[in-house]
Amino acid sequence: MSNIDRMKNTSFIVFLSLFIAGSCTSSKTGATSESTYSAIKITNVTMQEMVAGIEGGKSTFRFFMNIETGSKTIVPDSLIYGTMKAKLFLKNESEKLYMAKAVNTSLPGQLKASNEKLVVISFNANGEKLVLRADSVKVLEKMHLP
Repeated sequence: MSNIDRMKNTSFIVFLSLFIAGSCTSSKTGATSESTYSAIKITNVTMQEMVAGIEGGKSTFRFFMNIETGSKTIVPDSLIYGTMKAKLFLKNESEKLYMAKAVNTSLPGQLKASNEKLVVISFNANGEKLVLRADSVKVLEKMHLP
């Protein structure tokens, strides 16, 4: 191997190392430290699918959960379940109960209510976005609407 080939290989390895090191930065800085994440408690996550009475009608998924952030600067924002995203609303301030409604716009049979799907909650924290997943989800019996 010639000196030019060695220099090319060395340059490539140095470039690759710098590229990898630069792209592996942590997003948990400032307001999103480990203590911030550990202060957030998501409990009693419940989901219920509501199905329209006509064949081929759309399903709506209702989510309820208790969320404690430990800070007034960390605000629950939205929920993601499968392919659906929904805004979180404070339903009961004293119980810290939040609610979201997500409409299933996928084709029938494409998305099913299941414990296997992840419920992901996003928060706004001092202008930064925090994302946490709920540890468990209680799935209630499907509700059929007229």
